Amino acid sequence: MLTEFSGRTLPEAAAIVYYQKKRHIFGDLKIDVADEKGNLLTSIQGDKRKGLNRVQWPERARPPKMPPAAGLVQNEFAFYGPQVSEGTYTIKVTKGSVSYSSEIKLVPDPRTKSTAGDRALQHKTVMQLYDMLGQLTFIVDSTNDLRDQARQRAASATDNGWKDQLNGLVQKLEDFRSTLVSVKRAG
Repeated sequence: MLTEFSGRTLPEAAAIVYYQKKRHIFGDLKIDVADEKGNLLTSIQGDKRKGLNRVQWPERARPPKMPPAAGLVQNEFAFYGPQVSEGTYTIKVTKGSVSYSSEIKLVPDPRTKSTAGDRALQHKTVMQLYDMLGQLTFIVDSTNDLRDQARQRAASATDNGWKDQLNGLVQKLEDFRSTLVSVKRAG
């Protein structure tokens, strides 16, 4: 006797369906998704063929950029960005110089026991962590860039005093980076 659900998992994406009387040949055909405040969240390339067309909006932000660290492949653990929160989103299909608008309303699962306030707090927390990860990545990338420049200048320096100072800076930057991310395989 089977006690677990068995079936196709529904995608975490909103289907955007549009009809074209004839094939779109010239110019772009794109679909923009904006939040309730009008902020553009994503642009999706539309299909230009005749008839009914369907594209998927994944209802997520871009995956976070991960800082380079030892033992990690870039973005190895960042397949998905955070989900957008419940609300009404504007869909704008632009076909050449003509555009059409519609809305998608995302609602919570009616079976959930969490309140709207709980979900809003969870989304706010996830977005803060998402932004913090972006800041960490920027700091690590900047530190790596500065370290590499100092290394390059130390290699081409003719004065031993400058070379020692630059190598000291390289070591300080490397020590700083090791406080931010793993620098050894087992770190």
